[in-house]
Amino acid sequence: MIRLSTRLWLALVASTALVANAAAQKKAAPASSSGTMQSDRPLLGPEIGFATNSFDLFVGGQFAYKVAKDFDIYPSVLIYFPSDASAWSLNANIRWWPKLNMPNAGLYTGGGLGFTHVSANNCNVSGCSDTKVGLNLLGGWQFKTSSGLLPFAELRAILASDVDRIEFVGGINFKL
Repeated sequence: MIRLSTRLWLALVASTALVANAAAQKKAAPASSSGTMQSDRPLLGPEIGFATNSFDLFVGGQFAYKVAKDFDIYPSVLIYFPSDASAWSLNANIRWWPKLNMPNAGLYTGGGLGFTHVSANNCNVSGCSDTKVGLNLLGGWQFKTSSGLLPFAELRAILASDVDRIEFVGGINFKL
């Protein structure tokens, strides 16, 4: 009779421990109901990067605004610092946040249109500047930090005829 009582107590303690562990894991799940890092609040932040095709270093800023579950609009403005010209771009992108079953699921992908303007330095004839419209394809990861800042790393492919380029981007988003 004592053995049965001891086994019953051990089973009760073990099941209580398992239930407590399961409850703790449920509380540690990502805060977003969709399993993504998509913010319900608008985001704004600076970015810096490197572009191929002689565009070199660039700085800029972006804005993000949730328009639907797992989708947000993502416009940006960039200023490039090539050695022999001046260049800037305006981008109108949409990001999709696929649902991932993992903590800190910050993967996003997207695309849109980009307007790139390039002007040659020290040019006195007409035709020294050009604006191209192209397709933007992007993918990245936004990281969650304890400070509330949202750093990100991103890779973009810009397809705009003679100003095609790959951009390696990093930055920080702030919740508004």
